[in-house]
Amino acid sequence: MGRGLKKLCREVAKLAGEIEKDLRTRQPETASQAAGLYMFAKGCKSFQASRLLFSEGFWQDAASIGRTLLELGFQARWLNQNPERAGRLFLRHELRDRLKLLRGLKSSASPEIRIKAVAFLEKLNSGSDFDRSWRNWWSKESNVEKLAKEMDLSPTYDLLYRPLCWFVHSSPFANAYYLREKGEHIVFDCRPDRPSPKDSGFAEMLFSSAPIGFLDVLAAVDTVFVLGRQSEFDRVGVILKNYHQELSEMTENRRKASHRAATI
Repeated sequence: MGRGLKKLCREVAKLAGEIEKDLRTRQPETASQAAGLYMFAKGCKSFQASRLLFSEGFWQDAASIGRTLLELGFQARWLNQNPERAGRLFLRHELRDRLKLLRGLKSSASPEIRIKAVAFLEKLNSGSDFDRSWRNWWSKESNVEKLAKEMDLSPTYDLLYRPLCWFVHSSPFANAYYLREKGEHIVFDCRPDRPSPKDSGFAEMLFSSAPIGFLDVLAAVDTVFVLGRQSEFDRVGVILKNYHQELSEMTENRRKASHRAATI
């Protein structure tokens, strides 16, 4: 892993540790704080998992968790825009998903479970009053691509989220990162190992989605709990900017090297 990415991960983890100390002394008092606390807990565990997987040679699986963190970061930005409204929608969505689960149990569970599901469903339906047509708490009819666009993150979506989806959805397009030609044979990668030299830059770029997404989660938590750590975010922001510059230079150098090789 390059020095810039190592430093970024180290500083994001350090900031997360300080925010965790703050949160240990707080209890959520608003809907936005409840949503933020959930995001922090999920983001923190996923960030640790992605780092562990990447360091142990499971870089493809680290990429899958990186996509989770990137999407969580998009949602955290949405929360940050209008915390109280978004927080209320977050809590209402939990009820909506509970109703969907019970409706599924009503139609497919065993007779014993079905009876209980129907009873719970009737109880929840009688006390619920919301529009069942909306799909996501972060927008009524949106999807992740539209959410990224609304958050002015379309370049991040195109550069990171799209290729990360190859690994999450087992896309045939990702087969090149599990299979390769060796002479007349096809060999497969099913053991933990570092990415091949030709894939190392791509693997690190995908993994960068983990600290980038988690940083947006931390920013939303700082906002909704009024932690006042803006100066620390500014410092980490400079490190992120330097990493983006390093990544841009690395990509350009590889492009030039490929062009020279193709003209020889």
